[in-house]
Amino acid sequence: MQLVYVRISRQLDGNGLVGSSLKIRTMPTPKNIVGPQVRRFRSQRGWSQSALAAKCQMAGWDISRGIVAAIEGRVRWVGDFELMLLAKVLRVNSADLLPKQLVLSELALRRN
Repeated sequence: MQLVYVRISRQLDGNGLVGSSLKIRTMPTPKNIVGPQVRRFRSQRGWSQSALAAKCQMAGWDISRGIVAAIEGRVRWVGDFELMLLAKVLRVNSADLLPKQLVLSELALRRN
């Protein structure tokens, strides 16, 4: 599923329409379903993305702030072992990282 955003810009002068432009932007299919929950639990603890990355590094996962941002933004896939480590570091059950309501279309796998 791809989300599409359309923006139409128009420029007017005193005599009417001078010009217009159309911009179409597609958003990629989300690559994980845990990003929003990771962000919520991190924020509840008052941790920055860098702090979460550092705590994950201490637990043995070579991760950067950028990877945390990509997970939270749902643009990076999350492996099962990564899910378990995130849950451990955030001190929650792994099930707590899954959304309460799951839209089946979000589970669609994209094949390259």
